[in-house]
Amino acid sequence: MNTQEASMELLRKYLTYNSMVQIIGYTGIIGDL
Repeated sequence: MNTQEASMELLRKYLTYNSMVQIIGYTGIIGDL
């Protein structure tokens, strides 16, 4: 695996984690209302 593939994999994992956090955050806000 070269450096570019590794960084793309890391970016994909980060974006997936980030979107999960946002979804959990939004549902938490909706639940509080």
